[in-house]
Amino acid sequence: MTTKIGMAERLLRAAEEEIVANGGHLEMLPVAKRAGVSVGSGYHHFGSKAGLLAAVAARFYGPLQEVTLGDAIPRDLPWAAREHRRLAAFVAYHLERRALAVLIYGGLSNAPEVLDLEREHMAAVVEAGARNLEQGSRAGVVRSTVPPRMLSALLMGAQRQAINSLIAGEGEIDTNAAVRDIWSFVAAALDLGPAAHNHVTKGGTSHVG
Repeated sequence: MTTKIGMAERLLRAAEEEIVANGGHLEMLPVAKRAGVSVGSGYHHFGSKAGLLAAVAARFYGPLQEVTLGDAIPRDLPWAAREHRRLAAFVAYHLERRALAVLIYGGLSNAPEVLDLEREHMAAVVEAGARNLEQGSRAGVVRSTVPPRMLSALLMGAQRQAINSLIAGEGEIDTNAAVRDIWSFVAAALDLGPAAHNHVTKGGTSHVG
């Protein structure tokens, strides 16, 4: 017998597949068929189509928040090396889930369920980024004179737009080149000192793939 947790997981995976296969369109019956369960199971676990979409979006943003806010990146690295590693994980996550990310940031972005999660996510990321930048400034690594919260918002917005540009294109993406190019912009915006660059190039460079 399928457990409740197992069934919910099957429905979420099926919903993601259905969204990707149909360009962002989601209906409960096809999802249930894809998951091999009754349509009533979908309503039981998620309440409605809107509830299922919200769960799919939460499933997308959860690991992303762990990369950008949590302990997924070791805290004992030098500041710049750690942030370079975080950027590499950020890029890799989007490329691994490219098809869904295109829809979450694109056609589904105006859905209230997705929009609310996006706003919460970006607000949390900007606040955490500001604290992180203050730490980097105190360590003498970040030398930008832009206020930390404003700088964080600018960087997060720029990185998101860079990701959108990458994933919306066609063909394969050179992940390491993408990380290199985005990091070059970040390093310039933060006015990182030579020591920070050395930490990245000698010990903290993060190759993906």
